[in-house]
Amino acid sequence: MKQWKFIQFVLLGMFLFSGISFAQEEEREDDLGDVSDAFQEHFFEGLKQSAIENHERAIAAFSKCLEENPNNAIVQYEIGKAYLKTEEYSLAQSSLEKAIELDDKNVWYLDSLYEAYDKTNQDDKAIEILKKLSVFHPDYKLDLVKYYFNKTRFDQALSLMDELDEETGINSDRDLLRKLIYQRSGYSESKIAFYKKRISQQPANEDHYLQIIYEYSNQNDVINAKAIAQQLLKENPNSEKVHLGLYKFYLEDNEKELAYNSLKTVLKSQSIEEPSKRKLLNDYLRFLRNSEPNPAQIEELAAIIKDSANNSRLTRIITDYYTSIGDLNKAVEVQTSAGVDMNDFNSVRSYLIALSQAKEHEKVIVTATEALELYPSQPLLYMLNGVALNSKNLPDKAIESLEIGLEYIIDDPILESDFYYQMAQSYKIKQNESKHKEFLLKAKQTLENAN
Repeated sequence: MKQWKFIQFVLLGMFLFSGISFAQEEEREDDLGDVSDAFQEHFFEGLKQSAIENHERAIAAFSKCLEENPNNAIVQYEIGKAYLKTEEYSLAQSSLEKAIELDDKNVWYLDSLYEAYDKTNQDDKAIEILKKLSVFHPDYKLDLVKYYFNKTRFDQALSLMDELDEETGINSDRDLLRKLIYQRSGYSESKIAFYKKRISQQPANEDHYLQIIYEYSNQNDVINAKAIAQQLLKENPNSEKVHLGLYKFYLEDNEKELAYNSLKTVLKSQSIEEPSKRKLLNDYLRFLRNSEPNPAQIEELAAIIKDSANNSRLTRIITDYYTSIGDLNKAVEVQTSAGVDMNDFNSVRSYLIALSQAKEHEKVIVTATEALELYPSQPLLYMLNGVALNSKNLPDKAIESLEIGLEYIIDDPILESDFYYQMAQSYKIKQNESKHKEFLLKAKQTLENAN
């Protein structure tokens, strides 16, 4: 009776102080044997000290229990856990291995020993423990997959995931892990074979097709990549992401109209991320710049972008295109029509440069003044404002703007020289010849010193 009461007392203490659930306790009901009152006192003290994270005192208390009974598995386990907390991994390993010698079927002992092996990079031993644990619960197989992944044992990870697929069916989390393995390992043929199998199992999942298209594209295998894209389009005629690949294939085959239609589909899509849209748009505009400009297409693209959400970066690409071909009025028109995102500095900068080049000085002054409320430390805004003010014959205001902007220039002698040149222009307007010459000289010397 004394022994049973003590076991009840121990389990209650473990629940209160170690936070171990009743489900765990049922699996951990070690027969501590007929122990003394002193053993009980030291054991309970150890549990209490563990609960308040005073692990060194916990170890001292549990060690006194071992003086009475060195072959007590649960005490060895508690000491091992405490050593894990103090990061004394070799001591933790020693205690936990002793606990498992006494009870090799206890999940909690095995789990803690796995942690000790993992912390000390004993990979083979950690793997063997995870294999033993997977017998008790299949979740440990996924832990083993992740362990293989973290240790770059990709072949073993993929093999075990195949096994899990057979046992439990397709799992999206495992498929994501597969994708990461293929990205890191360069297992190109294995990746293609796997996703072809997935297509046979899940023909409606467009990501499987896209993964193969991406891999074939990396191999410059345009024929097979295009074939998979056409297969996806046949399976899902409304697929939008397939046009990310089709655009490239059409352009390479000089099927310009089809490429253009794919680009429009991408730009209109709600499911394709903006970086992909920017990449294709930049690529197509580069193609037009190097071949045959098509003004009607550019205007249509600008209209599509205008109607899309978060369009400031895409609008800037169109604006920059018009600027690069010297059509400044069109650049301003597009940017003005789309509206300026004042919360995007790059959008503001692009718009102001286009306005300045188009000599829309009043609009520059209004927009720059508003922008400086949001970006008071951006010297370019002061410069553009100063240029516009000079152009409107307001040299004093220009000088004020330029002097403030100079204070924010850091290690940019070209911009600093431009500031001095604009200040020289301000003083020229004021008919102050000495100051005009002084700042022209400063502009020249700043550039010379930079070289």
